[in-house]
Amino acid sequence: MSKILLIDDDPINNFLNKSIISERISPEIIVKDFLNPEEALESLINQSANDKSSLPDVIFLDINMPEMSGFEFLDLYIKNKLDNLNIPIYILTSSLDPSDIELSKSYSIVKDFISKPMDADVIRKIIT
Repeated sequence: MSKILLIDDDPINNFLNKSIISERISPEIIVKDFLNPEEALESLINQSANDKSSLPDVIFLDINMPEMSGFEFLDLYIKNKLDNLNIPIYILTSSLDPSDIELSKSYSIVKDFISKPMDADVIRKIIT
């Protein structure tokens, strides 16, 4: 069974993405979402220290968030050595800014840059 972590400050996007995953891919996939990237980071740090089995298999990360950008999240993710967990991270964003795409490519832990809205076929290929 796959576990997916969504990090996006927009509750509507999280709701829609969870619906796409459960209805178009599989209702058995466990999807956890965070509106606040700082809380997501804290959760990942705690899981890595206490219960690695609860860690997600894949992370979908927005980059334009008010509390902390997705790039700031990635920097802290690496600083806390969470990159050693080898969880693939996909940028899922509405940004089409070429500089965002290039910056995301500079992180070896980022596997791809995916434009919103979430596409069930693309996600299916990632998690299967």
